[in-house]
Amino acid sequence: PDIPPDQIELEITETACDIEKTTLSGLIDSFREYGLEFELDDFGSHYANMSIFTNIKFKIIKLDRSLVSDLPGNEMSRMLVEDIVKICHSFGMLCVAEGVETKQQKEALLKAGCCYGQGFYYSRPLPPGKFEEQYLIQKEEV
Repeated sequence: PDIPPDQIELEITETACDIEKTTLSGLIDSFREYGLEFELDDFGSHYANMSIFTNIKFKIIKLDRSLVSDLPGNEMSRMLVEDIVKICHSFGMLCVAEGVETKQQKEALLKAGCCYGQGFYYSRPLPPGKFEEQYLIQKEEV
């Protein structure tokens, strides 16, 4: 294809990690030989598959919105997110918070060390043309 492999990242949802850890690890390693990277999506959405998290190095860990929703008022959630972010940083993985909807959530995430987020707080989903116009096309100043 015309897309360089280092520009492709494949997302694996936490629920897909129900397969045997060594099988998944071998599959990911075989794709990495071609230069592809992997993200763990929806981490913490069900039962937080810590075995996959601790045994397979992903490029990005995406925290499920369920970990973000009550973050500002829940000390245990804040500590958990802070620890996950620290682990990600220590092992060269990015940590992205999904479902950021309020300024309080954004501030709590920043305080926990998570500087990447996505959600309605930043923008609603946009059609490609509107996205390009809003974020990619530089407007000439008059």
